[in-house]
Amino acid sequence: MKYLLSALCSCLLTSATEANNIQVANVSISANPDTTAQIQFDLSWENSWKGGPTGNWDAAWVFVKIRSATTGLWSHAYLLGSGDVAPPDAQVDPSFLTLLMPLPPAPIWYAGAFVHRVADGSGNVAYPNIELRWDNGNQGISLGDVAEVRVFAIEMVYVNSGAFAAGGIGTEGGFTLTTINTNLADAPPAGFGSLGGQAGGQATGTSAPYTYWPNGFDAFYCMKYEVSQQGFVDMLNTLTFEQQYLPGEPAGTSVFANTSGWRNGMVVLQPGAAGVSPATYACDLNGNGIGGEADDGMDLPCVGLPFDHLAAYLDWAALRPMTELEFEKVCRGPMPALANEYPWGSAMVTNAGYGLANKATANEGILAGYSTLQGNAAWSATTDTISFPLRVGIFAANPALNGRAAAGASYYGAMELAGNVAEYCVSLSDPVGASFTGVHGDGRLDPFGYSDESGWPFGFLSSAYVSRGGHGGSTVEDLRVAARNLAILTFEPMGGRGARTP
Repeated sequence: MKYLLSALCSCLLTSATEANNIQVANVSISANPDTTAQIQFDLSWENSWKGGPTGNWDAAWVFVKIRSATTGLWSHAYLLGSGDVAPPDAQVDPSFLTLLMPLPPAPIWYAGAFVHRVADGSGNVAYPNIELRWDNGNQGISLGDVAEVRVFAIEMVYVNSGAFAAGGIGTEGGFTLTTINTNLADAPPAGFGSLGGQAGGQATGTSAPYTYWPNGFDAFYCMKYEVSQQGFVDMLNTLTFEQQYLPGEPAGTSVFANTSGWRNGMVVLQPGAAGVSPATYACDLNGNGIGGEADDGMDLPCVGLPFDHLAAYLDWAALRPMTELEFEKVCRGPMPALANEYPWGSAMVTNAGYGLANKATANEGILAGYSTLQGNAAWSATTDTISFPLRVGIFAANPALNGRAAAGASYYGAMELAGNVAEYCVSLSDPVGASFTGVHGDGRLDPFGYSDESGWPFGFLSSAYVSRGGHGGSTVEDLRVAARNLAILTFEPMGGRGARTP
């Protein structure tokens, strides 16, 4: 017996020439003879790849939320980890709910799955009839109580395991150049590293963190883009009334106060009632009271996020925060450090003012000022006549695209690691940040809408995280790979992206 239920398109919607336009469609659920159920859907995105010079690939992180007909509440669907179905050209890799060892007693659940190409290649992909097996019986949810199923997909890039250079050799003011050549983060640097400086598990001159602090040596997945406005809206619309108001805004006002000229438009379209019903959130950048229109900015990254709000999103999506050494690994890959380099692998960045076409839409693009020779990024010189942030993936969608620098892309294909919105990363230099275990979110939040992961660094203006990559109002120095901004202020346009250990 099969039930047709609502489908929800991806958390990060990007379209146009070189963006990826990830979509989920045709969601259904059917019972198995045991106490499990099959969740079936179609998944597609553009400009996928696997192999090539970097030897990595892109993937979709797919996870499922279920709404109870009895309570109206949403819960994360924990997967069995076996019995999944993929088309011949796709691979489905379930990912454990927890990284803690030893593993907890059965059932050993999976929080979601990565879907990616089987063979090397590039181009658009369309994967029909993917199936994930949901362990609903052990989760205590009967199929008859399922009112709605939502399948979410977030674009990710795979970061290969191996040594990399941390720090810089220019005037960035970052870590002392070190070759990270082990996953034991507390291994003190010594001797001579193959990529410069000493070699070890942490940057030279820093104190030893937790042994398995995610230092970037092991393979991991990183979000291709920063968390989008629609992604945050998706989370809010699966929370209770009490959880929804974690941003602290009264009903009927913007989720994030737009007092600094930043482009954002998350609003409460329909206020909820405490203990009765949640509010309905939407993107409404054009301000006409109708959410989700083409020019309502769904594909703009979240801006002005306190760390606790980013952490809530990452926990809800069963991801985790990224560390600052992982940030450098994503940018630079296995290549040697260059003096004053940017994430696209050169020390050049354009300073021409941008003009925008198709503003606030999924096709928002650079109309003027796009450089094919220098790196493209949203920073103070390029956004002086326009508002920021710009939509995710905007530089890769230009018809004049001719390589990594023009796309503003990192070695592994992550976008906008320089400029647009500054990114929270877990600090290596702070004792609280250095105790981070890398545990993943469990898809659930506490009763007040905050992350319930005790191993994550929290706190108002905490020094446990640092700002990396700069933002649309930054000076050029903050955009550099090795630059560390240790002071995060409440008025800064902060955002971020998540990671996951496979």
